[in-house]
Amino acid sequence: MSKAAYRSLVWTLPLTLALGCATNSSDRRVSRAEMFEPMPAAAMTATSDRPAQRVYPEQPINGIITPSMAPPAGASEADWAIAQNIRGTLTADRSLAPYPSEVQATVDKNAPGTVRLRGTIVNPQERDRLHNTISQLPGVTTVDDQLVVAGSPPHGALDSRIDVNK
Repeated sequence: MSKAAYRSLVWTLPLTLALGCATNSSDRRVSRAEMFEPMPAAAMTATSDRPAQRVYPEQPINGIITPSMAPPAGASEADWAIAQNIRGTLTADRSLAPYPSEVQATVDKNAPGTVRLRGTIVNPQERDRLHNTISQLPGVTTVDDQLVVAGSPPHGALDSRIDVNK
């Protein structure tokens, strides 16, 4: 194949495909209003004769989607309940450790009711709010706060949750 034929093929093939895709095979034009109307719901038929079964409960348990599980080996029921409450609280209120925070909460199995917070958090106010929320959960007696404040916000940034009149 010559260079001229190859060049011709390289340029005409995409142009032909683009023109073919741009044309409408039907003569009917669709109005702008029709483009945004919802499609009618198609009748769905069952694919099985077994009764329907829900995988997840209707309401989340303490903000947790999955149902509670039995505690792992070595963990007491009380410590596991605290861990589930912490997980549910952090899942339900994602503002407790806002991005780019990286917080890890651990229940100490050697000291009943003690929760250890590690990682980074965006500012001291968020640190206090997380600490206070965790300390108010049932079963928590002590919060070992080992969180590190990640740094100051950019110049001119204002967190609307902070009371500036203090």
